[in-house]
Amino acid sequence: MPAVPSLGNGVAVPIGDDHYAELLEGLRACELPDPEGHYLVDWMGVRTRIPMLPWAPEKLAGTSNRELPIPDDGYRSEDFEYVSLARALRDISEHPVRIIEIGAGWAPWAVAGLVAARHRGLPAIAFAVEADPRKCGWAVQHARDNLLDVTSVSGKPRQLAKRLQRAVAEWKPGNQLLIVIEAAAWHETTTVEFPDAPVEDMGTAVWTMPGTDVDYRGAHLLHREIPAISIPDLVESDSNCARGTGRSSAYRCPGSGVRFAPAHRRSHPRPHAPHGRGNAQQIKRRSTSVLFP
Repeated sequence: MPAVPSLGNGVAVPIGDDHYAELLEGLRACELPDPEGHYLVDWMGVRTRIPMLPWAPEKLAGTSNRELPIPDDGYRSEDFEYVSLARALRDISEHPVRIIEIGAGWAPWAVAGLVAARHRGLPAIAFAVEADPRKCGWAVQHARDNLLDVTSVSGKPRQLAKRLQRAVAEWKPGNQLLIVIEAAAWHETTTVEFPDAPVEDMGTAVWTMPGTDVDYRGAHLLHREIPAISIPDLVESDSNCARGTGRSSAYRCPGSGVRFAPAHRRSHPRPHAPHGRGNAQQIKRRSTSVLFP
């Protein structure tokens, strides 16, 4: 399909349904790890600890699934979300992979990208930004379950960027590393208000309706102050990764990018996309950075 204008950075490249299976096969693992009684192992070789997720069907624990997730994976995500990941990673063959997942939950997309990079023998680093400390714990566990290096960053707003820089500096470029950032992602590094919601609520967001007790969905929730890290500070960390490998950061090149989105599903991202409802975006041609909003 031809490229079309996009409201985002660059152009949108629709992906037709007839290409889904071909793209998804590019993520298939040659061998699957043992589900060990409590994991779900998918066709990518990613292990997900089912008892850790309160809403996941118990019957999936201790199972393996070699089938492609068409039309969905049976418990959390639809085919076009996996296709977005596959398309973003398809042309990466020799460069380090750099990933940012915002509103990460247990960081399923960041971890999947790191596992895919490992299968190809590529170094990779991923940033999982999550405001709920309980879900940050999930993300750390999910990375460890998939034998990935993982570290966490937390603190007051201005401490976050400095601690993130230190974590990046300690990355060994030959490895795959997940950095979990306990904060909200926002347009500036500051303090914001975030809802106190049940841990199974995967659609929480920064409170933007002062004078009320409702969130963007109309839900009545108590809110608390938490740190937020700006997208520019995240980009600066990604840029530092690039400097370590001699590659420029994708996020430094507005107006020259390419965005991938499945046809007839989404042509541009929404202002707020709850977890599991965003698309992988490869922002710049020949770039290795992938963004999951």
